[in-house]
Amino acid sequence: MREIKFRGKSIKSNDWVKGSLFYDKDGRAFIAQTRVDKYVIESKNAEWWDMDEIEVDPATVGQFTGKHDVHNNEIYKDDILKYENPDYPNHKPYVIRWSEDDCCFECVNSDNFMLPVVWGEMKIIGNVFDNLVIINKCLILDIMVNLRRREME
Repeated sequence: MREIKFRGKSIKSNDWVKGSLFYDKDGRAFIAQTRVDKYVIESKNAEWWDMDEIEVDPATVGQFTGKHDVHNNEIYKDDILKYENPDYPNHKPYVIRWSEDDCCFECVNSDNFMLPVVWGEMKIIGNVFDNLVIINKCLILDIMVNLRRREME
């Protein structure tokens, strides 16, 4: 069975936290972490105060894809992955995103996509929130390639 969990950046500490996602009546996002694994699920008397609730920036919330990278790190929406295979050099970084049309997670860059079966051969090199330099480099490369294509036409 697939594990459903989320991560988000704490508003107070700016650290990443993982756990169960919920929103309060004012629309604020929280990640709830149980103090003792499975206590809340197994206890009939458990209440919300049995958990550590951490308010997170809703823009940074991403769901666990159920997949792991080459180093067994959990892959979440908005992670940046790198495919390093000597048979297929020069791959640009890929971003994990959710596709509403296909109802699934996708691993894409501007040139290509990777099937989930390959994600385990890739490594996480960052995420779109903490690693804007990687994203900007990819955008600049795309612009340069498109300009060269236009010049050749």
